[in-house]
Amino acid sequence: MLRRRSESRGFSMDSLGLFAATSLNDQADFLIDVTYKKIGATVGETRLQYAYLHFRTPSLWEANVGRVTLPIGY
Repeated sequence: MLRRRSESRGFSMDSLGLFAATSLNDQADFLIDVTYKKIGATVGETRLQYAYLHFRTPSLWEANVGRVTLPIGY
């Protein structure tokens, strides 16, 4: 007598967000926020929420260089 066991598992999600920050040196950091939407076998949409270089000097001024957006409606 043969016994066969069959299992199936699935996983699905609508979106996935990734935030990353890294320090380049004592005065500069790089920050990025990416959202992947419509995830199936492939990603249907990729949104770059923001990515910028945060730079500060010993003379106390700071600068953000890059794409800085506010995700309205989230």
